[in-house]
Amino acid sequence: MLPIGYQITLRRLEKGWTQEALAQKAGIPQPNLSNIEKGKQDLTVSTLRKIGYALGICLSEFFAEEEVRDSPKLSRRAVEKIAGAVVKGKGPFTQEERRIADWLADVLPEREERIPVKKMHQSWIELKRRFSSAQIHTLYERIREIKRIS
Repeated sequence: MLPIGYQITLRRLEKGWTQEALAQKAGIPQPNLSNIEKGKQDLTVSTLRKIGYALGICLSEFFAEEEVRDSPKLSRRAVEKIAGAVVKGKGPFTQEERRIADWLADVLPEREERIPVKKMHQSWIELKRRFSSAQIHTLYERIREIKRIS
């Protein structure tokens, strides 16, 4: 399960809303929403209820386990190619493999250069649309392993 603040951010971005827009709809101060999304501020049940109502979701959705869905199969070879592309930036790819590698590179916590938060969240949304958490975890672990031995 993703942290509540991160879930709020992703759901807000899926709707194309700014923090200011969600804060206004939820009736909470924008700086508080910013801190909640960053995990710097705890939130009360009543605040979470307000945010959920503004987003059009019920409170329980923040705590529900990820639904199992049919995700595309990632062969071992595809995992290796994509992870290698993220770490080394080269290799023979399909257009889809290149896009996946770019999305993964955008969301890696140990990125060397800073990217806009909105781009990072959009990349995360694309990954979550296509793959299960287990598949994303497998790709991430392979990237870490390649970095470690390089």
